[in-house]
Amino acid sequence: MNYFVILIILGIISISSTGAVYGMWFPQSSEELFEQSETVFVGTVTSVNVLEFEKSNTFHIKENGVERIEIENYTQTLDEYTVNIEEFLKNPQESNTITMLEATVGGVPGRSVSIGGFELGDRVLFYVPKIDGTNQYSPESFEIPKQCNAKSVLEQPRILLFNDFKMMQDGVVKNDNFVANKPIEFIYNKDMDTLKGKFFDVGIKISKITGNDWNTTLDEKIHTKSSPCEWTSTASWEFVPTAGRYYMWMNATEGNHSGVETSSRGFTVKEFASPLKQIQSGIDSWDVKCNDEFTLLIHPSVDKPYCVTGDTSVKLLDRHWSLVVSRG
Repeated sequence: MNYFVILIILGIISISSTGAVYGMWFPQSSEELFEQSETVFVGTVTSVNVLEFEKSNTFHIKENGVERIEIENYTQTLDEYTVNIEEFLKNPQESNTITMLEATVGGVPGRSVSIGGFELGDRVLFYVPKIDGTNQYSPESFEIPKQCNAKSVLEQPRILLFNDFKMMQDGVVKNDNFVANKPIEFIYNKDMDTLKGKFFDVGIKISKITGNDWNTTLDEKIHTKSSPCEWTSTASWEFVPTAGRYYMWMNATEGNHSGVETSSRGFTVKEFASPLKQIQSGIDSWDVKCNDEFTLLIHPSVDKPYCVTGDTSVKLLDRHWSLVVSRG
């Protein structure tokens, strides 16, 4: 019973009336976007014009074993922005103004669909793959508040897949086999996808499983908020478990939207007595058990067992301590 599920919206999916998925867009990282863009700049939208493009889409249809080709004519409407350039962050251009075309992503084969868009007066950081007269910006371009420094924003790491969850004990990231009577720290980092400051709430419930009984050991709600000009907000909590099996549920919500992200997982907590207590209980030095992150070594002169970290074990082995290999 050890699994972890996160339900998130990864991108934009185009779905036909029959339910078939035709296209998907996955956002790129800031590093990838910067590298692949011909230029990157910050500017303010000073005008918005609506452009219409006459397009056609050719596709194949097969009915009753007979295939035919159909041509669909359609009009695509996109915004064109005039932008006063404030600052170039990559490959400066000579002009102080530029026109930018609204971003699109792939949809039904042969078609593209618009995504996002900006308004008059918006201050925007534009990723531009190619300066070619059309100047269509990347979908990951974003509005940046006037008080935010563009270079600082670009240097901030963003979270892959929009969130990051980890469990730690004694500073070590773990998924299972925790040690009893020591704090387990839970850290949930979430990319808020805005620099304006935005809150989210996390509900946590952890139950201990004893036979058919599920006894709640932690039930907590955490309210957290990202600061202006920062992408990420963090929720953290901890509890000290006793030995046994546990199951955790987590639900993260933004504003009035519920069920945006949910996760669940099971984990075990084991009782590990110190090497001294194990020896006092009659266990042989070579049969002492250490926690997963530690290695059992025997002192060369006093035949005494120690549980040490990996770095320490390397140094002690150089001093002729004995490494104990598990007997299974």
